[in-house]
Amino acid sequence: MIHDLKILPIYFEAVALGIKTFEVRKDDRPYQVGDTLLLREYGNGEFTGKKLKAKVTYILRDSVFCKDGYCIMGIKEVDRNKYISRADVEAICHDIYLRSDEWTNEGITAIDTADEILERVDEKIKEKESENNFNDTDIDADVQPVKRGRWIIADDVEHFIAVCSECGRTEDSRDIKDMPYCHCGARMDGEQNG
Repeated sequence: MIHDLKILPIYFEAVALGIKTFEVRKDDRPYQVGDTLLLREYGNGEFTGKKLKAKVTYILRDSVFCKDGYCIMGIKEVDRNKYISRADVEAICHDIYLRSDEWTNEGITAIDTADEILERVDEKIKEKESENNFNDTDIDADVQPVKRGRWIIADDVEHFIAVCSECGRTEDSRDIKDMPYCHCGARMDGEQNG
């Protein structure tokens, strides 16, 4: 499933650079390992147009470590090749450096060299973007209706058991107030599936 989410520029850049490998989010969606987060940069009250996809690799919903109603997801960016890497820039600069002697003889200046670098970096970015062309219509294919369920509290008060109405999974009934979703993905709000 794909989850379309806003992300502030400072966090977007950290994810894009591979520095930030987690997302702390309100646990109001059926997040599951294997889901894709479509992170859209959002700043100054509007979308910037930058976006990236990240795969959920782990989810922590432990009330000891997470604020009530929140989860922490381990993520791995899946479209890293959309962004030009430092190695790409270094390779371009090295190639230009190797040609610098012939350019000096032709009267090419440092500004001309910088312009050449920028042009080649722009070409490399366009090449990377076309390799990983992703548009918003791709989202529609993975959207699924919300599966709804409810926690059924067992009659045996002594054992504190709650059962998911959709999959039959059992949980400690003392913990279900912190579990808006069952592990099967059902939203535990008591409404009927339709």
